Amino acid sequence: MNEAHERDPEKVCNVDDCNAWKSGEYDYCHHHKGLQDGQAEEGNQRAVTHGLYALPEHLKANFTERQEDRYTAYFEALCTRYETRLGSAPDAFAKDRLSRVAIECVKERIADEYFADQADGSLLVESEFVQTDDGPVEVQQSNKLLKELTALKRETRLTLKDMGLLHDPESQKAEATEAALAEILSEES
Repeated sequence: MNEAHERDPEKVCNVDDCNAWKSGEYDYCHHHKGLQDGQAEEGNQRAVTHGLYALPEHLKANFTERQEDRYTAYFEALCTRYETRLGSAPDAFAKDRLSRVAIECVKERIADEYFADQADGSLLVESEFVQTDDGPVEVQQSNKLLKELTALKRETRLTLKDMGLLHDPESQKAEATEAALAEILSEES
């Protein structure tokens, strides 16, 4: 009676589709016993190290006081920039997007601090040992977390640009041309 489907339901883990044996007095196996009352709940962020894979709403719900202050400062600055650049206060949709951008900016800072703490050599590459016929071989590859952080920063920049909140060379050139044209027209009248 070692096959999972042959096990007594009273002796297997209470998680759906898990047929592992219960662990001691728990109703769960050793993989799921953290779900026991009073322990780890689904979606907790207590084990977050760099935050890059955390969902924004889970990350924000577990901000430290410093991170919450940083989020508030970013969000208020983005709302002010929105109003200044676009001439009206952000509506609910824009505020939601700005809130997400502010969370992502805090996430970037958490990841930057994590990388600074972990810096012991090049952050661009990481080593991994791969088993071959000749034994283990060290293989260097580009840092996956650094790639994730770079993608996050790119996405944040594109969101700000799409919302018209990021200064880019084309818009600065267009604004300068408009200002020069307005000055010429005002001189003629």
